[in-house]
Amino acid sequence: MSRAGLALLCWALAATSFAADVPAWLREAAAQPHPAYPPQTKAVVLLNEEKVLVEASGKQTTTTRVVIKVLTLEGKAAARAGNTFDSKDSKVREMKAWLIQPTGKTREYGKKDIVEQSLNSDELYSSFRYAGAGATSEIDPGGVFGFESVLEEKTVFSQYAFSFQDLQPHLFSRFQVTVPSGWKAEAKGYANAPAQPRVSGETFTWEMRELAPIEREPGAPPIGSLVPRIRVSLVPPAGETSSALATFAAWPDLSQWLSRLGETAAEVTPAVEAQAKALLSGKTTVWERVRAVAEFAQGIRYVAISTNLSKGGGYVPHSADQVLAKRYGDCKDKANLMKALLRVAGIESWLVTIYSGDPYFTQPDWPSPQQFNHAILAIAMPDAPVLPATVVHPQLGRLVLFDPTDEVVPLGYLPVHEQGAYALVLAGARGDLLKMPQAAPEQSHTERRWDITLEADGSIAGTLEEISTGQDAFDAGALDRELAQGKNQQLTQSRLNRVMPGVELRDVARNYDATSRRHRLTLGFRAPGYARVMKGKLWMVKSVPMTYDSMPNVNQPQRVQPLVVHPTSFSESIEWHLPERLTVDELPDSVSGETEWGSFRTEWKQAARQIAVRRSLVLRPGIVPSAGYQPARQFLMRFNSAEVAPFVLLAP
Repeated sequence: MSRAGLALLCWALAATSFAADVPAWLREAAAQPHPAYPPQTKAVVLLNEEKVLVEASGKQTTTTRVVIKVLTLEGKAAARAGNTFDSKDSKVREMKAWLIQPTGKTREYGKKDIVEQSLNSDELYSSFRYAGAGATSEIDPGGVFGFESVLEEKTVFSQYAFSFQDLQPHLFSRFQVTVPSGWKAEAKGYANAPAQPRVSGETFTWEMRELAPIEREPGAPPIGSLVPRIRVSLVPPAGETSSALATFAAWPDLSQWLSRLGETAAEVTPAVEAQAKALLSGKTTVWERVRAVAEFAQGIRYVAISTNLSKGGGYVPHSADQVLAKRYGDCKDKANLMKALLRVAGIESWLVTIYSGDPYFTQPDWPSPQQFNHAILAIAMPDAPVLPATVVHPQLGRLVLFDPTDEVVPLGYLPVHEQGAYALVLAGARGDLLKMPQAAPEQSHTERRWDITLEADGSIAGTLEEISTGQDAFDAGALDRELAQGKNQQLTQSRLNRVMPGVELRDVARNYDATSRRHRLTLGFRAPGYARVMKGKLWMVKSVPMTYDSMPNVNQPQRVQPLVVHPTSFSESIEWHLPERLTVDELPDSVSGETEWGSFRTEWKQAARQIAVRRSLVLRPGIVPSAGYQPARQFLMRFNSAEVAPFVLLAP
């Protein structure tokens, strides 16, 4: 729910019930009536509260209170809460939980019931910890779980992210911060959250009430971009700065602060220089040199080591020399190593901090390191070819963005979940927020070519060739590497069997060519009983054997949440060869459409004993608001309907 807020932990305590002293604030919250919710609602959060007391020294005390009422058996899993914290500079001063059963029986959870563990099991070491409690095995529907914690920490951060709800309904949510004398707190509100606080002295409070449950809709942005939330910044008295708390009035301020944290990490040592020279040997062009370094950085094993997080350690890379020696590091380590290696070649580059996984998460009106969770690299390449990952910076010139953590996406491209996102280039005073380039639809294309013979008994036999480029090819190549050949063939078999029951495959071959950045799938097939034959005379043949899967989901007639449209480019050609004794009675009418979101066309043509089907679809990236859903849905449904349109044949 916040930076040090609620986290989830799937565990349950042994069932024990005994009388407990339940605090008055919990009894008051538990007694609050709540609206009737849809039957699928599993739990309701009666209270979600976080209070932060900030001292001028940087010491902060955060009190968290949560009250959850379980509504169904499935909702038992919601009866848990906890805090995340940096164990190096933070201390859990107090943590308790309580259970109030529908029968009135109560239980208190104390120190012995608290579970503490590393937040990320994938990290080699992390001082970032989780501590929490839960009653998931004990609580009955209608029961109430309460949680309270007091966390003390010494931190340089003076900004806070608070979400007023998650998917569950919330009856009452509150964020409150008490600032040092003379300071103030300012907020940005999103998704109808209030930006203006209630102020009493040095205490600033934001509240929301009776928030309805959120039902996830397919194709919507991630939940973090949908829930009402505030982003709070502390502001020192006019003309003053703080040596204990970092504040950022604008993005260049944050760029300078983060650049200083990691300014020595890219030092070129003899070992770094030797590795760079080995990589650059024989490479004559700038592009060849950068590509050699990029591929080497991609090969460094991803391992995270997180320390000193309260002081900004999460943004400080380990030295390039250390990462090179150990051959592992996290995202910022891999990007920083690449930066050091490029220095040897005289190529300038800068770390870029970005939010990975949701390109709509970062808001340009809130300069804060809390908006980022990942690091990539921007490389100065004035003469670079125009590729999907090139962008022009107003002061740094033409840059090529590259993510060395992604093991698949090559130089010149960005992973799709980073395209279009706002990211901060860490170039000192010249650094600023930059919108990442978005690949054009045609830069990621899939083409299918079918050659199909319709046999006299209604079966079909033929070949399929599917060629992908761009992100489509990268995804297919990654799947090839993840799955063994036999498993991959099973996946292809299952994919075709859904649309051609009983299909038999032969000569299946999959290949990703790194040089051309193309993926190619070829196979032969035979499927029995494909045509529908009525009374031996009328043949109905579905003219498109397989649907195109990479489409936005528009099955819902109505929606509340926006619909995300990813860049799409698809084409398909199908050559049908007909039996001698059959004649064409009817072909579907050609259909096409064009909107602001894209265009499509499907057409059928007959020549002698052949029918040719041609399809194409282009979708431009963006977000369709709920108010514009119906036109977008109708457009996509028209393309989908052509997939099931049959041609009709007659037998003598």
